[in-house]
Amino acid sequence: MPTGTSSSDVTATGVARPGGAGRLAGHTVSRVGFGAMQLERLHGDRGAAVTLLRRAVELGVDHMDTAQFYGNGFVNKLIRDTIRPEDGVVVVTKIGADP
Repeated sequence: MPTGTSSSDVTATGVARPGGAGRLAGHTVSRVGFGAMQLERLHGDRGAAVTLLRRAVELGVDHMDTAQFYGNGFVNKLIRDTIRPEDGVVVVTKIGADP
């Protein structure tokens, strides 16, 4: 961690938090998150979708918003397969909605 920064200034991977730190469900996260709904557009190019998610984490995104009906489950499976525990990403979702 760079001198003069606190643990809340960086993500679990040591990247500066875009927008600074905020609290979400008891977790300190970057104020800039990732809305996973857009990943549905990459349903035909899984490699590009994985690359996009990994790049978001590299840039300091450590919370993602998703829903089961995004891509009929494709987006959630992609997040589950791509994001690693050591990334420290908090995943939030919507429940009770229909596609």
